[in-house]
Amino acid sequence: MYPAVNEAGQLWRLPREKVIFLGFDGVLHEQNSASFERLPLLEGFLRLHSQISIVIASTWRRAPRPILEELFSEDIRSRLSGCTATQGLFSLRSTEVQLWAHRNRVCDFIALDAQPGRFRREWEHQLITQSPSGLSLYELRRLQHWAENSKLYGGLSA
Repeated sequence: MYPAVNEAGQLWRLPREKVIFLGFDGVLHEQNSASFERLPLLEGFLRLHSQISIVIASTWRRAPRPILEELFSEDIRSRLSGCTATQGLFSLRSTEVQLWAHRNRVCDFIALDAQPGRFRREWEHQLITQSPSGLSLYELRRLQHWAENSKLYGGLSA
């Protein structure tokens, strides 16, 4: 269907100071809807934080780069740094994220996803959406805390 992503993933642009490894389904829209109704929330957040870039860590990463870039507003496209590799049918997304981060010398990152089963338990770099419809103000508050403090948790009430 789409070309394979190589074992190291793809680097399109050098990442910025902080990186969000982004899942699409259950984050940018409800699972399997492909409506991207929550993308404006994320893009609004990114416009306030120029130090953050995006790496696609979604099954959508298999789509051609131009299709992926078209999903985002023109001013946000330059913030797309690439996509993670698939390490195997049963690999954990946390492994894929860590591999990309290590190979591209990224230290300050989080994985924003909807499925906790894709990550190691208690992994400090994950932010799992709580709403069935995707990204919410709750996760945006967590992202804001991370953007300002390089930590997802600590001192925030739900």
